Amino acid sequence: MAALLTQAEYARHRAEQGLKGQTPAAVNKKIKAGQLTVSSGALIRQDGKVLVDPTKADAEWAGNTDPALQRGESGPEKFREQRDDDQPRALVTLNEARSKREGIRALKEKIGLDQLRGTVLERAAVEDTVFQAMRLTRDQLRVLPSKLAPRLANLDSQEACRKLLENEVRTILDDLSQRFRSLGDLGPDSGAGHQPAP
Repeated sequence: MAALLTQAEYARHRAEQGLKGQTPAAVNKKIKAGQLTVSSGALIRQDGKVLVDPTKADAEWAGNTDPALQRGESGPEKFREQRDDDQPRALVTLNEARSKREGIRALKEKIGLDQLRGTVLERAAVEDTVFQAMRLTRDQLRVLPSKLAPRLANLDSQEACRKLLENEVRTILDDLSQRFRSLGDLGPDSGAGHQPAP
C-alpha cells in the first residue's frame, strides 16, 4: 500500500503527475460526488480524518473521468445548446449537437413521409372534428326530452316508449359514429378549417 496522503497532498501528487484535479477543492469534489470511495480502498478513515491512497485513488479517478480529460487534454470544445422550450441549456460538444440536429431532421422527414402516406393527421383538424361531433351530440341529447315528450305522452305502453327512446338514441349515436369515421378522411389537403361530411 502506498503512503496515505491528505487531500491537499493528494492534489499536489496529481499536479506532479500532470493529471487533472490538482487542487484540494477538485479532490474534495470527487469525494463528495462519490467518485472516490472508501469501499474501493481509495479513501481510508483514520483518526477522524479521511486519507487518500494515491495509487487506488488515481485508478478510481481514471475510471470515473472521460479519458480525453485525463492528461490535461481539453477534449472536444463544448458550448451551450440553443433551446426555445424553456428547458435548461446543457453543455454539448459539436458532435452531440450535430447528432441531435440529425435526429430532429430524421424525425421531421418521417413525419412528412407519414403525412404523404396519410397515416398522420393534422392535430388542429382532428381537434376541430372531435369538437364539432361532441358539440352536435350534446345538442342532440339536450333537445331529446322536449322532442320526445309529446310523442311519449301519447304512447300507451312501456314497450312503445322504450322503442321510441331506443330509436332516437341510436340515431344520435350513429351520427356521432359517422362523424368519428370521417376523421380518417382528413388528409394532407385538409387544414384546420376542414369540415367533416355530415
